[in-house]
Amino acid sequence: MVTRYARAKGERPPVGEAPLCACGCLEPVSWLVMKRQWAVYRSGHNARVGKNGNPYMDIRVDWDDPRWVYLLAAHLGDGCDHRRLDIAVGKDIGWDKALVGLMTRLGLSPYVTKTMRVHASSKPVMREFLRFKPGGRDGRWTFPFLPKPLPVFLAGLLDSDGSVYPDGGMLIWQRDNGNLDALDALLRASGETRLHLGKDVRVGVAMLEGREVKLGTSVRLGIRGTLREEVMAHVLNPVRLGQWAVYRARHTPWGSSRKRTG
Repeated sequence: MVTRYARAKGERPPVGEAPLCACGCLEPVSWLVMKRQWAVYRSGHNARVGKNGNPYMDIRVDWDDPRWVYLLAAHLGDGCDHRRLDIAVGKDIGWDKALVGLMTRLGLSPYVTKTMRVHASSKPVMREFLRFKPGGRDGRWTFPFLPKPLPVFLAGLLDSDGSVYPDGGMLIWQRDNGNLDALDALLRASGETRLHLGKDVRVGVAMLEGREVKLGTSVRLGIRGTLREEVMAHVLNPVRLGQWAVYRARHTPWGSSRKRTG
């Protein structure tokens, strides 16, 4: 009889270099046979977490640094865990590399899983991010303050939970759980009016990868006018950049004109 362990042991790990240990030792981790994934720490190195001198425990979120504002927004949109950064990039080709680069520059040690999620561990970072997204099935957001610069924050949300359409429409989507309603109210209270909130009531079921998914009401936050250009200046997701390029190829920005040749 072939056991589950024997079958798993016969499988090879992914091609490429193993990610480095999250404790900061700069040594590669092992392939976990039964879990079919890379370990986060080398054997015994997880005990180092929390001790003085661990660089990943010394990381602090600086809200004056726009990179942290963008990463928070990406986490709000597609973050899937309350214990560590776990951002689902899905089929948005190239966004995983952009996130890995951003996290690395912030001092984190990210890696991409087989299911296209970008992981990074840091208790101090998650303690700060949990102020905005405490966790739980509802995925509710809270705002102890409005992260700024606003275009950077909206860029992170657009990259994770949004889309740009050929007609220039720029929408951020969430299920109807109050998140975008709260954000819209907060933005309008701050004086920002280049936004619009709408809802799409859906009933029935849809097929997703061979399984039925019950449809529910979704909420969309639209970004209008010149705010779109301000947001796109901070977008990192190549898919969103490509969508905007399609629109810009047909429409000249307001207040400018195309140069004619010949």
